[in-house]
Amino acid sequence: MSFKFDFDIDDRADDDHALLGITTGPSQHLKSASSEPAEAPCTELSLDHLLATLPPALSYATLPVPETDIALARRDLFDARFQVLAQADPSEPARAADGSTSSDALAFLDAPSDLLPRVYEGGLKTWECALDLAAHVHRLGWPSFVGKRVIEVGCGTAIPSLYVLHTLFSGPPPADTDGTQETHVHLQDYNASVLELVTFPNIFLAWYTSPAASPHRPSLDPNSPAGETDDDSSPGELTLTPALVRAFADALSTHRIRLRFFAGGWSSLYPSQLLPAPSPRQYDLVLTAETVYRADGLRPLVRVLREASLGDSSVPSVDQHGMDVENNEGEQGQGLCLVAAKVVYFGVGGGVVEFIRAVEDGQAGLEQGRVEKVWEHSTGVGRAILRVRWR
Repeated sequence: MSFKFDFDIDDRADDDHALLGITTGPSQHLKSASSEPAEAPCTELSLDHLLATLPPALSYATLPVPETDIALARRDLFDARFQVLAQADPSEPARAADGSTSSDALAFLDAPSDLLPRVYEGGLKTWECALDLAAHVHRLGWPSFVGKRVIEVGCGTAIPSLYVLHTLFSGPPPADTDGTQETHVHLQDYNASVLELVTFPNIFLAWYTSPAASPHRPSLDPNSPAGETDDDSSPGELTLTPALVRAFADALSTHRIRLRFFAGGWSSLYPSQLLPAPSPRQYDLVLTAETVYRADGLRPLVRVLREASLGDSSVPSVDQHGMDVENNEGEQGQGLCLVAAKVVYFGVGGGVVEFIRAVEDGQAGLEQGRVEKVWEHSTGVGRAILRVRWR
C-alpha cells in the first residue's frame, strides 16, 4: 500500500504525473512499519558518476520563485521517464549508485502514489514548501553565499539549493587563491535514482540558465520572432554536448563550488563528517522541505538537522549561544536551520506540531532546541517555515 499527499504545485506538475501514470486520487494509508523494507544505508554518489549519468538531452520547464525575479529550471518528469525507458535492458539492467535497477526506477515512476515507504520517498515531485523555502532564503537577504556551507536534507528536486546555486552562478567567481572562499553545497535524498534523474540535471540547468553559462548559450538569430530571448528562462530542450558538460564542470571549479551527493536513510547520515576540517564542522545553512510527513521519521531527521547545525563541537549550553548578530543569521556556535512543511499530512501522523514536539520534547523528555515559526500560509492547506535553534 502507498500514500499520496494530494498537493500539486501547478498544472504542469499534474500533466507530468499523468504522463507518468501517477494519479491524484484519494489518499491511501501507509503500510504498517513492520511490513516496510529495511532502511537503505546512506552512500555517496560521486560527481563523476552523476556527470556520466546525464542524458544526451534535457527537456525542462521553469518555476518562478515567489517574491523574486528568478525562474528556476526543472527537468520535466516525462523526460526522466523517457531516459529510464531508453536505458532499460531486461537482460542487463542498468544500476543506480545504490544498486537499484532501471526497472526499480520505472516502478516508482509509474506507481500511483507519492510515497512508497523506504522504497520511494517522493523526491521526483516538486512540492509547494520547497518553493516557500527558496523564497524565504531569498528574503534572508544574505549578501552572498560564497564561502558558505549549505546542506539540503531530503532534497528531491532541490529547489532551495537551486536558488542558492543560481545565485552563486549569477555572481563573479571568488578572487581568493587559498581556498577560504570555497562554497560547499551538499544534497541528500533517499533514492539514488532521484539524484540521478532530477536533482543533478536540475543543478546542471541552474548553471545553464545563469549568467555564468551565457558564453555557452547560442545567440539569437537576428531573424528570430519578436519576444524571444537567449537566456533559456522559458521551457525548452537542451542538448548536452561533451563540451557543454565540460564547461559546467569548469564552472564549478572556477566558482569554487564543491558539490556532494548522498543517497539513503537518515539513520546512517552523519553531517559532521562531511565537511573538511578545521572543526567545528558545521553548516552555515541547513535546509529541508516536506520531510516531516511521517512521525516515525522525525527522530532521525532531528538528529541529522541538529548535527548539521552544530557540527562536531561539543553541544553548547544556552548561555554560550549568545544573541543573534542579526535576525537572519544562525546563533553563535550553530548554523541557520530552516524547515518548511505543511501543518498537517493527513493519514500519516506527521506535521508541524509533531516536528516541534520532537525537537522541544527531545529524547527522554530532554529539550533539544526551540522552534520559531518565521513564515506561515494559512489559506487552504496550511504551510509554515520553522527556524530551529538547537541547545
